[in-house]
Amino acid sequence: MRSSAFSELTELQSIIIDGAASLGVRVVCEVKAGEQSFPVYVVTLGNPDPAVPAVGFFGGFHGLERIGSEVVLVYLRSLLVRLRWDNVLHKELESVRLVFMPLVNPAGMWQGTRANFNGVDLMRNAPVESREGVPFMIGGQRLSARLPWYRGALGAPMEAESQAVCRVVEEELLARRFSLAVDCHSGFGLHDRIWFPYAHTALPIEHLSEIHALKDVFDKTYTAVQWPVGLGGKGNEGVSAFVQRIPGAIGYVEYAYAKQNKMAHALMQNAAGNFVGPDDLTFKAAAAGADWTKSNFGEILTNMAGKDSWPITGATFILMQKLQDKPAQATEVLKFFDWAYKNGGKMADELDYVPLPDSLVKLIYTSWNNIKDTAGKPVWAGK
Repeated sequence: MRSSAFSELTELQSIIIDGAASLGVRVVCEVKAGEQSFPVYVVTLGNPDPAVPAVGFFGGFHGLERIGSEVVLVYLRSLLVRLRWDNVLHKELESVRLVFMPLVNPAGMWQGTRANFNGVDLMRNAPVESREGVPFMIGGQRLSARLPWYRGALGAPMEAESQAVCRVVEEELLARRFSLAVDCHSGFGLHDRIWFPYAHTALPIEHLSEIHALKDVFDKTYTAVQWPVGLGGKGNEGVSAFVQRIPGAIGYVEYAYAKQNKMAHALMQNAAGNFVGPDDLTFKAAAAGADWTKSNFGEILTNMAGKDSWPITGATFILMQKLQDKPAQATEVLKFFDWAYKNGGKMADELDYVPLPDSLVKLIYTSWNNIKDTAGKPVWAGK
C-alpha cells in the first residue's frame, strides 16, 4: 500500500511537535482516500480572547497548488523559531489570534490532483449559491466528477474539508469584531497578486474602501513586490487625465472629477436590482437608507437598500476624542463644523458633493454632548 506521507504533511506534523508548548492544535476532520486516512489540522497561536482581532491563513485547497501550503508552513515555522528569542513577538501575540489551516485538502495533495479524493473542487463546494449567472464550467459544474470544477452532487452535504473550513471560520474569525482571512494559492498567471474574491455576486464587496486601504498599506510595506499595474496617475487629477488621454482606459475617480471633466461613466446595479448612475440624488438615496444610530455613525454605505441608491457611496468622517484635555481647542473645532453644517450645504453642492441629511445632522449635534472636558462638562454649549 502506498505511503500516506508527503512533505507538506510531514512538515506540518513536525511543526506541531516542535511547537507543542506554544501552539494550539486540533484535528477538525479526518479525510478518507481509499484505505488511507488524512487529518485536517487547525493550528492556533496568540491570544484566544474573542475580543482581540484574528487573522486566518489557509492553504492547500487545491492539491496541485503546493506553493500555497508551503507559504503558510514557512510562515508558521518562522514564527515558531522567533518565539525562542523575540520578546516583541510575544508582546504582539497578546493582542492578536493567528489561525492556520495549511493543508485543507491533504488527500488531493497526496494524490496530486486539484480536487479532493471524491473529485470535488473544494473552492466550488461552497455554502452559498451565486446570485447571478456564472461562466460555463469554470464557474462550477454538477455534471461529473470526471470533469474539472465539479461542485458535488446537487443537494448533497458539503465535503468534509469544506465543512471543516466553515466551522473554523465561524468559530475563530466571524465570532470576532475584526478578522481577516488570507487564502494562499498558486498557479494562475505569471505574477504574484492579491485578490479580494467575492465570487457569489457581481455587486461591490462590502468594506471596499477598507480593503483598498489594506492593500495600499501592504504595497507600501512590501516594496520589493512588483504587482502588475497599468499607468498610475497621481490623485484624481492624474487618473482623470490618463483616462481621457488613453483610448479604452478605465479609472476610478471622485464623482466631482468625472462630472467636471465630462467623463463617461457606468451604470451600476444596486441592491434593489435597478441600474443607476452616479449623481447627487442617488448619493442622497444611499445616505438616507443608512441607520446612523446603530454604529456611532460608522456606517458603510456600500450597496444600501433603496431603488435609487448608488451602490458605492462613501462618507467622510472626522474623529473627536470624547475626553478633551484641551476643551477650548475642541470647542473651536466644533464651532467650525457648526458653521459648515449651517452654511456649507450650498458650497458642497457647487463642488459636486452631497450635504448630509438633516436627520443625520441632528444626530451629530446630539452626539456632541458626549465630548467633555476632564471635569465631565460638555465642551459644546451651542445649539
